[in-house]
Amino acid sequence: MNILFLIVGLGALVFSFVLINGGSYVGGILVMILGGVFTYTGARLIWTDLKHKIKEKTSGTYVSDRDRKLSDFYKECLRRNYTDMQDETQSLKAKVIAADMGLKYRDIAALYEKAKKCSEGVEKKDSLMREAQQEDRVRSLQEAARRAVPGELMLTIRDKNKTSEVKVYVRPDGSAYHTCDGGGKIEGAPSLTVVKGEVTSFTYHPAKASYTGVTVGGVTTGGVSVTPAGMSSRNARSDKGVIHVKDFDVFDVLVSEKAAERFKRDEAFRTYAGGRRIRCTRESESTENSMMGVASSALSADLKMSMMSSLMDAQRLPFDTCVKITELIGRIANGQFPPTDGEYYEKAVSLVNSDDLTDVSTALSLFNKISDYRDAGSRAQAAKRRYDELVQREKEQAVLERER
Repeated sequence: MNILFLIVGLGALVFSFVLINGGSYVGGILVMILGGVFTYTGARLIWTDLKHKIKEKTSGTYVSDRDRKLSDFYKECLRRNYTDMQDETQSLKAKVIAADMGLKYRDIAALYEKAKKCSEGVEKKDSLMREAQQEDRVRSLQEAARRAVPGELMLTIRDKNKTSEVKVYVRPDGSAYHTCDGGGKIEGAPSLTVVKGEVTSFTYHPAKASYTGVTVGGVTTGGVSVTPAGMSSRNARSDKGVIHVKDFDVFDVLVSEKAAERFKRDEAFRTYAGGRRIRCTRESESTENSMMGVASSALSADLKMSMMSSLMDAQRLPFDTCVKITELIGRIANGQFPPTDGEYYEKAVSLVNSDDLTDVSTALSLFNKISDYRDAGSRAQAAKRRYDELVQREKEQAVLERER
């Protein structure tokens, strides 16, 4: 049936070209559309069936048509109680079953024994297939249940005019999904890209008249050719960047209270986020005023447009900064949260009494990182004394080693 769909579709496509070449455009187009539908359906069915067979073969559950027939033959003989191929009546009945199934044989008894062994193997493979299908069903149900769990809003990514936005949610298991402009769920975090900024220079070309006349034997022919005025442009890459998501440029990102709390110790977050807002462009009132001044000035159109392009690029952040901001947004969107203050504290406490200088150094660094948490500040001072003691001990040990 799958092959039939494909053959009919391809035949209809060929026939549509014949109709179009013969002048029957409407009929040809209709047949072409019908042929395309049949061809696509047939190809899709064949591909689906092929993937299923490949999966079976690679999983060790593949059963050939011949083996399936042999297994069915054996089961049918058992069902009818034809088990003794030395008995003429039973063997005759078995031969009829084999003929009905299209099985060729020389010795019905040998065919029966072969079918018996084959049936055992088929049964094992069928059992494995049923188990695999059950596991797939369980996984599908688990995945559906996981996706049904609502996530907590972590990010709101906006354009400059606040007309487009992407909201990112993170579930308790750390998986993410997002929505675009209030639409339905889209699994996974959105993909953000950083592209180089551009500055466009415009040049105005006034109308130009050129004389095209020719004088031959005192007779002048031709006249004046006029090239109309026009504008040309040239783009140049800048060292600035533009963060892009979906179909808009990102202006800023609002971070949830939970995410801001978890990332408050993160160096990138502290650098690029002002409170709960990550700015993805420069916000300069002077630049905005300059753009308004250029727009209302008496400058030529080409110069205005060139200056506006330069001023717009001046509002962009450096490309490398945009890359770092994008990485930060990606970590928040994917639920890659840093440890909490409590987790930092517990780790530092577990390391501070170690005799290993590296462990104590790590503890000191962690206590300093969360110095405003509980008694981390005073513990940092104790860790510094412990660190100095270990350094002194190592120096003394080195002196003793040299004197031996």
